[in-house]
Amino acid sequence: MEYIRSHETEKLLEIYPYMQAVQNCLKQALSEGISKDDYIYSVAAGSKSLDGLPMPPKGTAGNPTCNIAISCTVVLERYLQEINKNLSDKVLIISMAVDRISCAFRRLPSLQQEVLKLHYWDKLTWKDISGKLSENHRYVSPNTAQLLRRKAIDRLTELVQFPRDEYTALMNILYDIAK
Repeated sequence: MEYIRSHETEKLLEIYPYMQAVQNCLKQALSEGISKDDYIYSVAAGSKSLDGLPMPPKGTAGNPTCNIAISCTVVLERYLQEINKNLSDKVLIISMAVDRISCAFRRLPSLQQEVLKLHYWDKLTWKDISGKLSENHRYVSPNTAQLLRRKAIDRLTELVQFPRDEYTALMNILYDIAK
């Protein structure tokens, strides 16, 4: 099995907060589900609002109309099941990635964790990282901070052992969501 390399681990670490946010949103959407009425409304309305528009007149439905309605309901049920399965598959892939990164990250020494947080998530310069660490009585030069980042990424890559095909699937999901 082929695993990701360090530059791909860096990318995962960089987008880790985004992955957590997407994971939470998808879990919420999955728990709420999509109702038939919501789906029909979204198809009928598209991007326009139907609020305030008069409803079509009520009439009596004949047998052909009932048959069409029943078959549309069956198709709609299958479509909604497919949407929910697709959504749960995405949640699973993202959750596994978040858990892998989180577990591997916690196994790093605290100084390396701090350097990675400051560099990737807080987007600080090496000089600022050095200054921030010295505030906590951890005196590290900018060059040493860069060396700590490199060692941490290499160790994280070893610990996470992220298969390349899962990485590709994850990145495709995140790209599609970001569109």
